Amino acid sequence: MNATQIAQQERERHREQVYRSFAETMAAYATNIDYTLTLDDLARHEPTIPHLEATSNHCHLLSPRQLLHLLQGIGRFYAARANYATATGHYERYRDELKNRADGVVEYATSLNNLGFLYRSMGKYSDAEECLTNALSIREKQLGADHHETAQSQNNLAFLYTSLKRYDDAEQLYKLSLTSKGKQLRVDHPSIACTLNNLADMYKEVGRYDDAEEFYMKALSIRREQLVPNHPNTATSLNNLAELYQAMGRYKEAEPLYGRSL
Repeated sequence: MNATQIAQQERERHREQVYRSFAETMAAYATNIDYTLTLDDLARHEPTIPHLEATSNHCHLLSPRQLLHLLQGIGRFYAARANYATATGHYERYRDELKNRADGVVEYATSLNNLGFLYRSMGKYSDAEECLTNALSIREKQLGADHHETAQSQNNLAFLYTSLKRYDDAEQLYKLSLTSKGKQLRVDHPSIACTLNNLADMYKEVGRYDDAEEFYMKALSIRREQLVPNHPNTATSLNNLAELYQAMGRYKEAEPLYGRSL
């Protein structure tokens, strides 16, 4: 190898290092794109989305976890704008990218989970169930029955079953999720509050108001203690409890809760 070839090789190596560094920076940025985005969030992220999409053409430069963060972030952005066709394309792409990477099995399960949630939002319930069921199966096998990600899959599938009015299946999975989370997380962890709230929603839907009140109160207590003041999830808990009291005819108790949820 002559000096010219060596110099060319060094330039190519340097170019790939620059590309890799930029790709990793974009993947790290994408972790800031949350599930719930406000209009201000969308405006803040919008200028960066073209760069994230350009980076997605160099998937080989990223680890499975980084790739998941990158494509998941793009999908979340478009889903928040209700551009479901574009969001679905990105979610399906990162599912397919991760499916073919032997070192990305757990990330593949996460991609199925997120795609399942998107399908549910679109009313594609059969596709949603397939994705969420497969994600749960992979997580149980790879992480164990009591892992918090397995518990989250149980919660997510239960949420779908509630939408489908398969209440017995939903209740069983919610309780499994609470048991699993209880083994891995603090009893006052916000993730436990999420499942408590979802189970209460289901009980309210089927008219089990006393059970709904119990679990709404537990979720609210955790959120008050563990989240910052005026957190949206705490407001959601207050609103949910107010709606329950209204359904029960307990109007005097409902009214102040509505005011505090605003």
